[in-house]
Amino acid sequence: MARNSASLEERIKLRWEYLQCSKKYKDFCALIHEIEKDKSDQDFCLIDQIESHYSSIRSQQGEKTPDDEYDDWWGLYQNWECFGDVHKMKFDDWWKEGNRHPKGIVNLRDPDVMKKMNRFTFRLNIFKKNNNRQPTAAELMSLLCSDQAYIFVAIPVNSSMKEIYNVIKAERAGWKTNAGKRAIRNDGE
Repeated sequence: MARNSASLEERIKLRWEYLQCSKKYKDFCALIHEIEKDKSDQDFCLIDQIESHYSSIRSQQGEKTPDDEYDDWWGLYQNWECFGDVHKMKFDDWWKEGNRHPKGIVNLRDPDVMKKMNRFTFRLNIFKKNNNRQPTAAELMSLLCSDQAYIFVAIPVNSSMKEIYNVIKAERAGWKTNAGKRAIRNDGE
């Protein structure tokens, strides 16, 4: 089947089937379930728990932690965020339920926002590790807005509902135009 002739659903189903065959992804799903089962800390952050797990394994093996190791588990995590545990649900059910999008609107003023924006938290930590400094305001905005699963806008409180609607409608139209490109992106991105 030629790539251009496959529907978005067919291409995503191929990814789903690939993940079902991946031992590495199956092990990662088991790890997520174990971490979530054991969470008791109010300050629980899934990304931190995963990173700690992989760092612990590498230190037990006497290896350093090169950036490509981070990318490896980060790719698995991104697949988890998109697909969840492909071993516990049928693709057709997952597709029909609309599970392929982030759940819920995130209020950036929420004190727990960093727990809800795992991908941003991860990008921020990698930036600080690679650059040995905090990001500038412009770099921080770039890191935040690079998550294409969300629309980021600042809405003045005196805006009319029509203005808000028009801005979000335009942003969503751009998102839908590029959705197929994002759905088949590389693991680590």
